[in-house]
Amino acid sequence: MNHKNIEKLSNIVISLKEFCYGLDTLDEISNNCAQSSSMMRFYMSSLYSYTTNYFLLNNGTNIPIGGNLYPALKDLGLEESLNEIVGILNEEIESMELKEIIRKFRNKAIVHTDYSFDALDENIYNKINLKSIENTQKYLELLRKLYDKTKELYVYLCLVLLKHNPEIN
Repeated sequence: MNHKNIEKLSNIVISLKEFCYGLDTLDEISNNCAQSSSMMRFYMSSLYSYTTNYFLLNNGTNIPIGGNLYPALKDLGLEESLNEIVGILNEEIESMELKEIIRKFRNKAIVHTDYSFDALDENIYNKINLKSIENTQKYLELLRKLYDKTKELYVYLCLVLLKHNPEIN
């Protein structure tokens, strides 16, 4: 792996480390604050933004997922490390894939919000029933799987980086 690729992989690892920190912090705070608190909403908004940036935005027609990680890892020959994440994002709850739910929530509630629930109702809640216990559990399970696989990706990429640049400690 040349210097430019080691630099790219290092920056990916740094970014994933930030995300993993957010995940670990969320686990801590979720035990100590209300689910609708400002703190919880802040962390969830941040995690949704990272998730869409990594895996969902600008999905081209000849790639399995959007986001900025796939093209970066493809440049390094490591795109297959995203296979399990792609599978999780493609899982459906009723008629919507997880990736569609996350992307629409991020777009309508965080980034391009009009500060009403109408856009969320129209784009998500009128299409699938996330108030049902089964759907809510499946959604939370899929998010947990996605976040766990992202943590595993971070560890794997750290090992790849160490293999190609053993001077890092």
